[in-house]
Amino acid sequence: PGRVQHDGRGQGQRGRGRRQRGQGPLPARYRSALLPGRRQGPGQEDHPPIEGYGLWGFLFGYLALEADGETIAGITYYKHGETPGLGGEVDNPNWKGSWKGKKAYKPGEAAPAIQVVKNASGEFEVDALSGATITSRGVTNMMQFWLGEKGFGPFLQKVRESGPPQPIGGKD
Repeated sequence: PGRVQHDGRGQGQRGRGRRQRGQGPLPARYRSALLPGRRQGPGQEDHPPIEGYGLWGFLFGYLALEADGETIAGITYYKHGETPGLGGEVDNPNWKGSWKGKKAYKPGEAAPAIQVVKNASGEFEVDALSGATITSRGVTNMMQFWLGEKGFGPFLQKVRESGPPQPIGGKD
């Protein structure tokens, strides 16, 4: 066993070191776990973990993607320290519901297109949280990172090009 290394948030991990944000693409051993098989229908989406800065600290949650690797099925946060009624509206069911059906990428592009903006319109935009500009920017930055080349982007690009991975053994 290696020594415990801390990641700056009071959490540690044994081994040779923890992968820090921005230090290269997601390791291959994690890619196959994101979309393990062909999934169809509600409740069958894949849920990669996401985290990023809000106004008062980190937001931790999950982004649900359809099997096509580009359509957002939903978003949820399980831990954050945002101000109730402002940035804390990331927990509002109506706001979370506004993500459903949005597209994370424009056709043929590798860079994420989804953004949280004022007066959102179209399939690549989600309406910003009123009175929570910094939290809204943080959510956009989070999506850009995790759906980009240093997050799940390379894997999702392959899914978009070739379709979701087939189940092991070829069974549905």
